[in-house]
Amino acid sequence: MSLFKKDISKKELEKAFNEIQMNLENNYKDLAIKAYKDADLMLNNYHKESKIDEKTYTKFKARLDIFAKRMEGYSHRLNVKY
Repeated sequence: MSLFKKDISKKELEKAFNEIQMNLENNYKDLAIKAYKDADLMLNNYHKESKIDEKTYTKFKARLDIFAKRMEGYSHRLNVKY
């Protein structure tokens, strides 16, 4: 795996995480939930395919966990976990 491809993967992850942040700040609940799920899937796929190293995975997973904590009960519906 070339260094260039890892940089592209990190940039794509940053873009996905920025989308979550933007949707949370604007109180777009449904979009924030969708962006979170998409980022989680992307992160796990990149890790599984070795497009990112373990250190990068751990860093982004920690950020994803922070978003998950912020989004607990974050829905128009009541008592929903994501």
